[in-house]
Amino acid sequence: MLAKDRAQTTILVVDDQPAMIRLINSALQVGGFRVIFATSGPEALTLAQGAGPVNLVPDLILLDVVMPEMDGFETCRQLKNNPVTAGIPVIFVTGNNDENDETHGFECGACDYIHKPISPAVVLARINTHIQLTQLQSSLKDEVDKRTSKLNETLLQLEQSNRVKDAFLATISHEMRTPLNGIEGSLALMELSGAKTQYETPFNGAQESTSDLTQLIDNVLCFTEMQSSSLVLSPVKFSPAKLLKNLVARFDTRCKTKKIEFVTEIDLTMSLMAVCDKRRLRLIVQNILDNALKFTKQGKVHFSASLLDNDVNSHQAVMRLVVSDTGAGISSQRMDSVYTALLCERKNHEYEGLCIGLALCRFLVDKMQGTLQIDSDCVELNSDGDCVHGGTKVIIELPIDLLQELAPEMPDVLVEGVVGAGKASKILIVEDNLVNQLVLKGLLDRLGHNSQCVDNGKEALEFLNTETVDVILMDVQMPEMDGLETTRRLRQGVSTRSVPIIAITANAMSGDRERCIAAGMNDYLSKPVTLPGLMEKLSFWL
Repeated sequence: MLAKDRAQTTILVVDDQPAMIRLINSALQVGGFRVIFATSGPEALTLAQGAGPVNLVPDLILLDVVMPEMDGFETCRQLKNNPVTAGIPVIFVTGNNDENDETHGFECGACDYIHKPISPAVVLARINTHIQLTQLQSSLKDEVDKRTSKLNETLLQLEQSNRVKDAFLATISHEMRTPLNGIEGSLALMELSGAKTQYETPFNGAQESTSDLTQLIDNVLCFTEMQSSSLVLSPVKFSPAKLLKNLVARFDTRCKTKKIEFVTEIDLTMSLMAVCDKRRLRLIVQNILDNALKFTKQGKVHFSASLLDNDVNSHQAVMRLVVSDTGAGISSQRMDSVYTALLCERKNHEYEGLCIGLALCRFLVDKMQGTLQIDSDCVELNSDGDCVHGGTKVIIELPIDLLQELAPEMPDVLVEGVVGAGKASKILIVEDNLVNQLVLKGLLDRLGHNSQCVDNGKEALEFLNTETVDVILMDVQMPEMDGLETTRRLRQGVSTRSVPIIAITANAMSGDRERCIAAGMNDYLSKPVTLPGLMEKLSFWL
């Protein structure tokens, strides 16, 4: 025996024949077992639950088949249907050698059969075997339960660690985007003032570095959300042509620095408005273009954008993006791994970056219910099996919803920094960071608007009690009163109920835009704010 000795093991004998009970009892007494008896099925059901005069729950039941009132089959079936007694092993003891009866007994839940006339040695051997099996099962279940409990504790700890990690990354993102906004805005002011022409090389370097750092932060956050399955798409209205042309304009500067020819064909109408996740679309295009430039040492990169299935009577279309290069290419052996590798094999530090771009792009394209295809003509391999000459083409097709409305016209910023068309408006800047206040105010002054700055939501409410504005640029994380609560209170006021409020925030995780809109804001810009992005939002809401 394992957990119990025989004196502590209780056997319930169920038989309507006293002679058989005495015979089985004699064998069990020799074996040292504790024995209780029942002469009918109903009595057995009561005793098996620990009821009756003895109050003992049996460890095993020896059950006769042929009995009046309730036979052994029905008794066994009811035992197995009762959660209290379902785990007690049942051995049928019967003089019937019919094979069908044995099969029926096993179907009712019995674990064994002993045929009459019984052999005491066989009875003891069968009992010992099944008691040990039951105790082994119980021991195994206890061990499984213990390990499951420990695994659940570990899982909870991991989930907590993931929550801490996500919160930490969100904080890091916020704290990095805030100074980046100051840098980006300061560069835009320098460009508007004409300082770029005097310091073009360092200016372009600073602008490119700012863009790279912003994209790095976006990639890390998106990758984290991809790993935790927490990424949520945020569809917005925008002009795809304007977005893509702004992207390729910056990329063209990088290609010129590397002496790579950059050819673009954007076959999209500038006034076309569409709905999809603008921020994730930008991330996809940035990563695909970055990869093309990274792995192209000489030659050219070609980018094209067009609409497929553009039925004038339909509000849906497919946007096709194609990026091709004359770079190293991808060997067939490496093709599958480009989607899953997290870090580059930095041989001689030839390539920079986290190398998560294609994994992110594939995830985002799938999330947006599109397709991503990579074709590569690898014509030369090195000794490691890497492609060193060939070229790569990436084809992305994304479904988008088209809108009948036209994109608002954006005023042109002249070289001297004076804004062309557009009326002067009064704008309130609600921002606790002094540098960001100065940058936003400087940009708005250059755009021909009148602006006023306050440090937090509480001051914004006091200001708007006596003043009216055309637009509010609202930070979210601020002391005294944050932007969300400030917006909710403004929406309760009569004079501020319909004033456009644009969130300008360093909160850029999934759901942040939705929280701003739910609080009552009209639009959302994540830091660092670019001049084209700010102009687009103001042109729409003014």
